This record gives sequence, structure tokens and C-alpha cells, in this order.
Amino acid sequence: MRLSPAIYDRVMQLLPKLYVCRTVPDFLDQTVRLLKPLVVCDGCGWFIYAFGKEPKLVTFSESDPCLSPDIISKLGLIAQSHPFVQRWAVIGKPVPLMLSDCPQRVFGRFYDEYRDFFVCTGKNNLTVPVAVSEAGASALTFRSYSRPFTEEDRLIATLLRPHLQQAFANAEVFSKATESLTAFRMPGVGDELTERESEVAFWIGQGKTNWEIAAILGTAPRTIEKHVENVLKKLRVENRTTAAVQLARAVAGSGPSVRPTDGQKT
Repeated sequence: MRLSPAIYDRVMQLLPKLYVCRTVPDFLDQTVRLLKPLVVCDGCGWFIYAFGKEPKLVTFSESDPCLSPDIISKLGLIAQSHPFVQRWAVIGKPVPLMLSDCPQRVFGRFYDEYRDFFVCTGKNNLTVPVAVSEAGASALTFRSYSRPFTEEDRLIATLLRPHLQQAFANAEVFSKATESLTAFRMPGVGDELTERESEVAFWIGQGKTNWEIAAILGTAPRTIEKHVENVLKKLRVENRTTAAVQLARAVAGSGPSVRPTDGQKT
């Protein structure tokens, strides 16, 4: 089966939007809103679970919130015993699944035990496993109260899955970088820089080129060039290489300031 040209084009137009640099919370929120129009559904949600002796829902985001506080409190247990998790273990790989993929007796038992959950979310769902292990799972789920999902929907999910994995990994890296950037803005570390100059300075310290910084920050390379000039001037260094070394040390916490002392040559 192949996607229609129109659907394929919509998927291709959406993919670059997934890769926009965002922190993990922003990425989850934006992703469910971007993907909901792609598959005909009543809602889309991203859920991250921890398994083990104390299973729990770590975090989640929904395009159209429908879960009650009581259901949210049960989600960790529901996920760990979900037929999808068992099915992925049986087939040996995480692939997009619909409830119709599970044996009727297995689904029937699960449905009877968590009937209140299905009242909220609907019996029709298509789940895209982004990561599944003994430690937990991260999954994107499309839900529908009346319309059954189709094989075309599954094909869309299969096409999206590797991109969701990579984009989520990028968001995790960006979140860590943002945490470092927050520390970098502490008083005494580039404290004369504007907020945008601080962002540019941080990425200079990470060895990024002007073009790369422009892509990360979503602006023009010429604009970045001007910010770089201002950063070098305010840090009292003569070239980008010296700035990059000092900025990298500052982010790593090797010194209280990136600025040379009076009279120190760069």
C-alpha cells in the first residue's frame, strides 16, 4: 500500500516543523498539535511512562485534553499492562499498533478492567511507539470515538516514527543546552550581553558556525553575524576562536567570568 500523493505531500511538509529546536515540553505540546490534522481523529497525545515496581506517568501532552485526574493517576499502571506493550514484546520490535491487532481475548480482558479509561479515550486508537524498553515507554497516540483507524493511517504512523524518534532526541539535547544556557546567563558570566547575544555566545562556545546558529535560533545568518560582532566586542576578545574557548570554559563552569581581566591580552 502507498500513500496518496496528497497525503505524502502533507507528511513531507510537516517533517521540517518537527525538527525545529525546542525544549522537550515545548516539543511535546507542538507535536501533538501538528500531527492531529494529519490523521483524522478526535485527539492526539504524547505520553512518557516509567515502568518497574512503581510504574507512573512521567509527563504527557494532549492536543485536546480529555483525561480526568483519576485516569491520569492510573495511567502508569494501565501502560505497563497494556496489550500493546505485550504485543511489542512478542513481535520483537515496536511498530504502530491498533487495538484490532491484539487478540480479542486479550483486549477484552484489558477493556473490562479499564473500562473507565476507554470511556474517556475511545475504543479506537493508533499508537506510535517512539521508545519502548523494560524501563519505560514513550508513545504518541491518536484516538477516535467513532471512526476506526485505517491501514493508511498506520502507514502514516510508520513513516513518522523514525522522525519522531530523532526529533525527540534533538529536543532532549536542546533541553540540556538550554539548562546550560541558563547557567551561562548567571551574573558574572557574560552579564553585559543581551538575551539574544547570550544565546549566540552560548552556541559560539559549542563550536557552531553562523549558519548553524541561524538555523537553531530561526533567524538570518546576517543577523547572527552582527550579534557575533557585538559578543566579541563586549567580551573584549579579538577573534571568534578565543571567544569560543572562553565561552566553552564558562559554560563548563571552569571560571567565574569569560571576560579577560584589565590589561590581559587575548
